[in-house]
Amino acid sequence: WIFTRFVTEIREILSYRIFINSVKQVGCNFFDHLLSQPMSFHANRDFGTLTDELKRSQYTLYKASLGFFLNILPQTIEAFIALAIIWHMYAPDIALVCSAFLFGIAYVSAKSAGIAVQAEQAANDAENEQSNFLFDHLLNIEAIQSFGQEQQEEDRFVKILTRTEHARANAQKQQSRMMLLHGALSGSLLLCVTVLTGYRVLLGTYDLGDFMLLNSYLKQFSESMSQLGKHMRN
Repeated sequence: WIFTRFVTEIREILSYRIFINSVKQVGCNFFDHLLSQPMSFHANRDFGTLTDELKRSQYTLYKASLGFFLNILPQTIEAFIALAIIWHMYAPDIALVCSAFLFGIAYVSAKSAGIAVQAEQAANDAENEQSNFLFDHLLNIEAIQSFGQEQQEEDRFVKILTRTEHARANAQKQQSRMMLLHGALSGSLLLCVTVLTGYRVLLGTYDLGDFMLLNSYLKQFSESMSQLGKHMRN
């Protein structure tokens, strides 16, 4: 565990500058693309949406890259190594049970991540509408004050805020459901392995050290795999 934590921190330190430079390059490309467009392009665009999408793309690029290279990829390699060790040194049936649960976690992660992404996109659209409203309101503040439309504009903004709040709450709810399902699968894996190894200890096939080793390692491994859905969503 100590070695794993040490290596993880070293990887983040070494890769941080690479990911940050990638994020900066996305912003530069985005700006160059805007400068190359004609005036008709800018006249038909909502600038609040543009700034929000740039901010999200930079944040998501960093999180997705970090999650793939520092979590999903090493965890997948670790899973195959662990299954091979369990298969050869302990029992094939325990390795098969672990394999079934790991594939189940991957399948559930893919399905639940798709649902979470849809909820996140709906929340992003609501936040874009909010940003566009504020941007347009500031551009037309003199006309709104001249015609005495402050109360109407405030009522519209309250409705937009309400939709944004509900959309963001739904996105968080979907993410919590995804994490809850992953936790249930990880807990079921630990329970099955505990029962199998405990039964072998009673039979005298394994000693107490084997029991502690398998359960301790699988607990650490299942906790890291429970974050798979979050990284897939990013």
